[in-house]
Amino acid sequence: MVRDTPIGVLIRNNGSDPSIVITNSNFENIQNIVLVRQNGDILLRGPDHIDLWATGKRYEGSKGKFEKGPVRNVPPRPASLLSKDGKLFVQSRPQWRDLNASSFLVATDYSADNSGTGDQAAAINAFLRDAAAQGAVASFPAGIYRVESTITIPRGSKVQGSS
Repeated sequence: MVRDTPIGVLIRNNGSDPSIVITNSNFENIQNIVLVRQNGDILLRGPDHIDLWATGKRYEGSKGKFEKGPVRNVPPRPASLLSKDGKLFVQSRPQWRDLNASSFLVATDYSADNSGTGDQAAAINAFLRDAAAQGAVASFPAGIYRVESTITIPRGSKVQGSS
């Protein structure tokens, strides 16, 4: 639910509108749902509920053309993406309020470098194994972790990151 704001989504136009998809969303007291900052064009104004709306290139086979508006002829969603009531499955982000600071391990404290230099796969894998073994949340601070081989997340791990 997005409510009580003059603009729901503000986009910057660099010569062509970006691709945006809005699905299964509710809006309340929103003047403009999608507005282009550069020229003030309103791409989408009310309704209160949007099943599926998009702006951008749409393809049939290999032929694409720019369109905006409700999406029709939507292929069925795979059952694995649906909840028991047939809606898209959604899971809220974990809430960590019941955990204290010692319940978190930080990747950069375990030799994983987030500066974008050097292969961090071994350090990240060791960090993830340690965090899982301790039942701790493996926390990755914002940055670039260069990886040149497979990362394995142990079963039952709790992982969170920042951007």
